[in-house]
Amino acid sequence: ENGGDVSTFQERKHILFDNIGNLDGLVRTLCELEGDLLKRSAVTRVIQRKLDKTIFSPFALSAALFDGILHVIFICAFRLGPAEAMFHLSPTDESFRPWQYLAATIFLVACIVHFSLKKAQLSLAKRKNTPELFWRQMTDPVNSLDDFTILMVAYCVFSVDSILRDRALGVDEESFIPFRLRVAVALTTPLLWLRILGHIKMFNKQLATFILCSVEILSDIKWFLLVLLIAISAFAQMIVSLTYEPLNQQESDLEYQYFSMEGYLKAYTIMLGDIDAASLQQHSSIVVLFVIYTFAVTIVLLNILIAIVSESYGNAMYASSVMLGKARVIFVADIMSMKKSHAMWKEGEFGNLWKKVDLVCFAFSAATIKMAVSTVNAKLTRQGSTVELFLGFPTLGVESFILFVVLTAIYAARRSVAVYLLGSLGKGRSFAKEMKKTTTINFIGHLTDSLSTQLGRSIDVLTENDNEEHQEGSTKVESLAASGAGSDDKLRHA
Repeated sequence: ENGGDVSTFQERKHILFDNIGNLDGLVRTLCELEGDLLKRSAVTRVIQRKLDKTIFSPFALSAALFDGILHVIFICAFRLGPAEAMFHLSPTDESFRPWQYLAATIFLVACIVHFSLKKAQLSLAKRKNTPELFWRQMTDPVNSLDDFTILMVAYCVFSVDSILRDRALGVDEESFIPFRLRVAVALTTPLLWLRILGHIKMFNKQLATFILCSVEILSDIKWFLLVLLIAISAFAQMIVSLTYEPLNQQESDLEYQYFSMEGYLKAYTIMLGDIDAASLQQHSSIVVLFVIYTFAVTIVLLNILIAIVSESYGNAMYASSVMLGKARVIFVADIMSMKKSHAMWKEGEFGNLWKKVDLVCFAFSAATIKMAVSTVNAKLTRQGSTVELFLGFPTLGVESFILFVVLTAIYAARRSVAVYLLGSLGKGRSFAKEMKKTTTINFIGHLTDSLSTQLGRSIDVLTENDNEEHQEGSTKVESLAASGAGSDDKLRHA
């Protein structure tokens, strides 16, 4: 009987979890909670079961796989396209690879269009369903970093192509690489790698824990970095003041008086333990300053940094499951918004909006590819060489157009596959009917009431079973007592 009670309770618990998980808008409402409430709610079993079911659904896995492949293509195309073409800006350069540059540009355009459209779909779905969540994510610096990365890639593509074409046509005869272009390419590369880390962190707990802990550590040491920067700046200026010897009134000498990168570099290398004994002997006036600096920065501040990092890492590891739960809720919210966007598109709620957007994206892609083809042709004409066509078509532009059409077909197939996968998923009942307000208190209250009701029913089942057993025992005792009393009466009568 006890085994039956446990199995009944487990069955009712699974039914309760399924009913809560099938509520339409549950994850969206979770995202509207405050930070601490969201973290605590995300680690409950009922929410974890809902998150696991959504993350490992066919639609989520296919979308994650498709995005993962495009992230890898994105960074490979960037490094093989604009990043490498930047080193061949000279008009006399003959090591330029036209086919590689053109193919990389086509794939970059495809990735830019895909991620931009995906961002637009998620934003429209969130703005229509949860405006508060939409504006919160729009003002989130981490969320804005993804948009900034796409803009930086587009800037590098157009800047490299423009300079490459101008120098090939003879408009600009310079051969140097602009510093702003070097900075743009160098800054965009780590941002693309960070996008890959942000994409794969949801599918491995250890990796997600390490990434989230690193983010928490950087957040905790921000004020320490400010103090360290002030200390390095102060000692760097003191070093310049004690070691400066006037030579002449040249511009470089004047710059050294007011702002010396050499002084900052020396202060930083001393902090890391690189001591220049010859410089100390040459300028004996900085010996006392060197001792004070090594004690204050190398010994005190760096040990404080170690203590802050150790404490922050320990706290982050202790709360890793909570932070991972919050990240999983945000990821599932994006998946549900994507699902909602496809459903709204299928039902025609957007009207002709997406047709217009697709037309704009097609025109943008075609113009960009035509620009890249013109640049390659100008570069080949300047070199007096020809490129061996990959597909055997008569012109390079025709081959580029064929590749562009293939990529467009792949993107169109992606939307059809998404609609097909969505058709295989069940629809939950409306969450709005279950709740009058989507505030923190009401959500927790309704969730607690639902749990209390279902748990109360399970406890009632156990209580009824106990009452039945008690009644059966009482009946047996009364029958035995009655039989005993009858025997006593017979003995007395005899």
